[in-house]
Amino acid sequence: MRGRGRTSKRGSSPGGGAPGPSVESLVAEASKNGPKPAYLFSGDEFLISKAVDALVDVLVPASNRALNLSLLDGATADPGVIARDLAQAPMLRGSKLVVVRDTTLLTAKADLGVEVRRAMQSYKDGRERDAARRLMTVVAKAKWSVPDLTEAPASRWEKDLGVAAEDVNPEFLAAMRSLIEKEEIKTPGTDTAALERLLEGGAPPGNVLVLTCAKPDRRLALTKLIEGLGVHLPCKTERTGRNVEDVDVSAIRDDVLARYGKRLHPEAERALKRRIGDEMRLFAGEMEKLCLFVGDRELITPDDVNSVGVRQVREEAFWELGSAVCERNLEGALWFLHDAFEHNRHPVQALAGIGGALRKALEVRSVAERHGVRTARRDLPARVVEEVAELRGGRKPHPFALRKEYERSLAWTSTRGLAEALARCRDADRDLKTGRGNGKLIVERLLVRLCAH
Repeated sequence: MRGRGRTSKRGSSPGGGAPGPSVESLVAEASKNGPKPAYLFSGDEFLISKAVDALVDVLVPASNRALNLSLLDGATADPGVIARDLAQAPMLRGSKLVVVRDTTLLTAKADLGVEVRRAMQSYKDGRERDAARRLMTVVAKAKWSVPDLTEAPASRWEKDLGVAAEDVNPEFLAAMRSLIEKEEIKTPGTDTAALERLLEGGAPPGNVLVLTCAKPDRRLALTKLIEGLGVHLPCKTERTGRNVEDVDVSAIRDDVLARYGKRLHPEAERALKRRIGDEMRLFAGEMEKLCLFVGDRELITPDDVNSVGVRQVREEAFWELGSAVCERNLEGALWFLHDAFEHNRHPVQALAGIGGALRKALEVRSVAERHGVRTARRDLPARVVEEVAELRGGRKPHPFALRKEYERSLAWTSTRGLAEALARCRDADRDLKTGRGNGKLIVERLLVRLCAH
């Protein structure tokens, strides 16, 4: 039996002094020296999938996978099911991998809204039982009951799950409650003690646990144990700057282009990023469509991107627009505004993004000044963060995000200037809704006025 004490320093985790491992180095290490007892992959779903596939390829030969590879659905596999599988010795010589995709064991309570949306998507895709099981995980972590799904007031959806009640389809909730009660679907277990004991030395030699989770709660005992004994690899896209065009897509881009023998014009790449953002699965899929579209031609051009009709899926454009306005960056604000208009976004939507960003800037600036903060600083006082959270319905903002909001607000000489900017937004909103002129021109004129120093 392998020694797996808690003090082991063989593992790697994010946030340490040294840079974390890459997928390539992780796979090379596993191939050369054998696997760690556990791996956790977090972040982008598509990048996670590629990392897991690479690890499986090196540890479990294709001929052994029928017996030495277990694939479990994180929505349905509770700790007991995972522990029993991990405790079974491999049927064939070599490593046995127990892979749990999209586990809910490590989901933080603050991220339960993501699980609700996944359940709704499963329901739309015709996977009602999967949706019900995932929703039962939410019920367990939120300490709700099944009747709460249809009887909880709107305030509890927002407070407990971070989901606006109007965003949840009542028919979906009624169908889920009916299915759960009819088939007596049980609340999944949450006790990971048995699983932790196996990781600390109770599992047969060669058995490896692989978990994937978009955003694991690093405060949980199981997450800490995996980071101590194994490897936690965040799979995320890197950026060289703050704009969407600075997203590093080189690994995915080069892989697809090499397989099809194509080249991508830089302007075509920028056009793809503006439409897709950092959704790597969508980026890879659209790249493959373009490679097939151009046929025997080697170069993919911006016109090809337009011809194929790559759809706009990026939802952060209005956030970027609002941020540019708060910084009083007219060039950037106009670019994001025109990009939104090119993709058939309505002027009212753009105005809502601008107003929302200015309102947040005014909130944090006002609170900070009440507590004596008048210049940029590394961290805002805890009392500022707490008071802003109260203003926003009790949901605590991330300290870094709040600090950036405060820094953007300093582009305005005073809170009075921000209040006047919001008044201009209200005037523009009235003009839009009463048909006083061209909607696009109304918002453009507003940007010029707001960003003028």
